Amino acid sequence: MSQINNPFIAVGVGKDATAEEISAAWRTAAKRLHPDRHPNSNREELERLTTQMSILNASYQLLRDDLEGMRRTFYPENSVNAGAQRPGESAAQFRAAPVHPSPETACQACGSMNAINVGFVGQVGMLITRRVSNVEARLCKFCAQSIGRRYQSLTLVQGWWGLIAFLSNIFYILANALALNKVRRLPNPVAPLGFVTSPSDPGRAVMKRPLSWVAPILFAAVLAIGASTDPAPPQTFSVGGCVSMDQGSVTPVSCSTPHLGFITEATSSYQACPATTDNAVRTLGVTYCIDFDQ
Repeated sequence: MSQINNPFIAVGVGKDATAEEISAAWRTAAKRLHPDRHPNSNREELERLTTQMSILNASYQLLRDDLEGMRRTFYPENSVNAGAQRPGESAAQFRAAPVHPSPETACQACGSMNAINVGFVGQVGMLITRRVSNVEARLCKFCAQSIGRRYQSLTLVQGWWGLIAFLSNIFYILANALALNKVRRLPNPVAPLGFVTSPSDPGRAVMKRPLSWVAPILFAAVLAIGASTDPAPPQTFSVGGCVSMDQGSVTPVSCSTPHLGFITEATSSYQACPATTDNAVRTLGVTYCIDFDQ
């Protein structure tokens, strides 16, 4: 039995669970872990889910085939000789005998002890809409750091793109940072007897992942440049200004661009324009006299 997980913890039930409770817990866990229910997961995540699903099914099979035998194997403290030193076991081995965690204290990802309930949020901004994913589970330090750092990096890089996403992203980043700080204080996970599933690799810290801080800096720079760049003021009719023709209508344009002529005077009527005036346009009660370029 040393080559398998504690099947009670893997299925998510206590040591005194009935066969019916075990079956119900297995069905619930299978629905949660089945790779088909995670179509948007990356390859690494799908491999992890597949491994957990295999462990779940194998553990359920053991409990279904020999429930009482599994209780005696993984919870010997309930047997008649509980607490007694086994034949051939040294005193040091007896004192160092590992403790089996209950499902209420074991990491749901790897089964290790020293786990707490924690949650993380990841967001991808898509201009108009956004995609939010979250995980809430009982995790050990390393598994929590692995998931939390991945979600935080995703949010820092892809969570800003959109008005609603930008506003909510600040909250999500703070929430993830608080959760990561919480798990950082946990003791390292301890694998109980019968476990071969190792805790997840925590990976590099968030701020040691270049994209996690480069992307927000670039985003802030774009916003700063956009805010500091004044849009070109609209062109208006004024004496000395230039004009052009747009679909038969006279429009004011910058004199640094191709133009048809320029405004020589502003008068009350066309008759008041000089005799050399080629055209005129009246707007807002003012007549502008125009000479075409020769």
